[in-house]
Amino acid sequence: MTNGNQYSKLDKHFAEGNAGRILRDRSQYEHGTKSDLPIFYRFVVLETIFDPTIIDSNKISYFQHTLGVINIHFAAALPRNTIIARRVIDGHGSSVSQPMFLFPFFPHNMSFPCKPGEHVWVMFENPSGTKNDLGYWMCRIVEPGFVEDVNHTHSPRGNDGSFVPGIKDLFDGTDDAKYEFRNGQGSTLEDKSRITIAETATIPGDEDSYEKLRTETDGGKLSVYEAVPRYRKRPEDTVFEGNNNTLIVLGTDRTGAVAVYKKDDNGVQVVDTFPSKDDQKPGAGAMDFVVGRGQTDKTLGKEIDSTTIAGASSGTKELAKAAKDLVENEGDPDFINDRSRIYIAQRTKPDTNFGIDTFNSGPKVSTGKVQGKSSRENVEDSKLNDGNGDGAIVIKSDKLRLIARSDVEILVTGILKRDEKGRIIGNDDTSGYAALIIKANGDIIFKPSKHGYIKLGGDDATLPIVCGDMPAVTADGIVSGAPLITTMGGQFAGATTSGNDNKGALAPGQAKFASKILCK
Repeated sequence: MTNGNQYSKLDKHFAEGNAGRILRDRSQYEHGTKSDLPIFYRFVVLETIFDPTIIDSNKISYFQHTLGVINIHFAAALPRNTIIARRVIDGHGSSVSQPMFLFPFFPHNMSFPCKPGEHVWVMFENPSGTKNDLGYWMCRIVEPGFVEDVNHTHSPRGNDGSFVPGIKDLFDGTDDAKYEFRNGQGSTLEDKSRITIAETATIPGDEDSYEKLRTETDGGKLSVYEAVPRYRKRPEDTVFEGNNNTLIVLGTDRTGAVAVYKKDDNGVQVVDTFPSKDDQKPGAGAMDFVVGRGQTDKTLGKEIDSTTIAGASSGTKELAKAAKDLVENEGDPDFINDRSRIYIAQRTKPDTNFGIDTFNSGPKVSTGKVQGKSSRENVEDSKLNDGNGDGAIVIKSDKLRLIARSDVEILVTGILKRDEKGRIIGNDDTSGYAALIIKANGDIIFKPSKHGYIKLGGDDATLPIVCGDMPAVTADGIVSGAPLITTMGGQFAGATTSGNDNKGALAPGQAKFASKILCK
């Protein structure tokens, strides 16, 4: 070796036992980094530490002596969402690897779900250094489509042949996927019984070790295992999907399927139209907050019972994932049947999409003052939905509760008109506003616009209300006033007194019609 060779004296480093470090340092220098590159490892979750305050000396002893946690010195200082996990037994992990505490990689203001029995990605800050006793778990590992489940993903199913049946299975009618939680790869024998191939185990223990993680750990006991429809998003959407049928979509106006398809010689292709003629595009950004999708067979998917290793029902349901069991509209939005939704749209047709377009005849809007016409002639019926859609916020559920500590005001300012591009020109005339106001003092006020009315019973209400012309007396939440007198001097309604004690003197007055209220 010459002095100019970058690997000179390598034999000396081999003899001293530090050749690996020298080669690594030089390789890092050549690749432009002076530090170790992060390495991700596959771990299986044994327990979730969702509440570190319950950890006492007995719990620490259990972690150390029963579970065998190797970095037990962190037990008294664990952050929330720490997990206990161990390397998966595969081509890299060993069966003698010990469980360890793993801190969450992301801070607490962005916490991902993590259940016992699921596989997660783990990163060590310095894998080859002396501080590799603390790792950070990042998120659950995404598995193949026939394994992936938003509620709970059992990674060992990735090697189960029942999800990819052969021709013989199809011919014999034994091509049903097996939704088990085996510790390893399941195999079906000639007599149709099931066994676990021992050498495929991914964690030490029995073939039902994963079942125990789901049912006997603290995290497993707190988890709800259920069938949750999977959402298919459009490529531009940002989606946050919870384990238990909760969904937030930041996308565009969408009322049904993700796309319309056609089949040709090149396979299935997307048609260049949205599934619904009422879906708006472009300029139609939308935020969909929804819980409880899949309330009909059309959007739920095929629901099946999970089974134990012994073949009995596990007591929980999940969605079928085998190719033959997929449902075309699984997880699609259903504005009629989904349980609860808040829909915020830049441009949409809310009444049509939510099926209430025949209920209302539409509001009245001012067309602007026209010379020589009365105020009422300057008001006409508006279309229930603008032809190009409207900005809208829709809240739909079984029950709605609006709770305010001070007051509530529902205000309609009206639309004066739209410009040639359909943009709204607002109405600055407050006399054209209408409102429902609930004040902090308990008053409930219905306030129609200058040319509007309070209609009781329907939009076609036409009957007037007769009132006295003397001001009412109000006190302690009770209204009292003078009786109504006919032109002949007879009393025909409203015999009341001027006080709450019913001892005040009568003050007769002349009757008249209420000017802003119509009844049906």
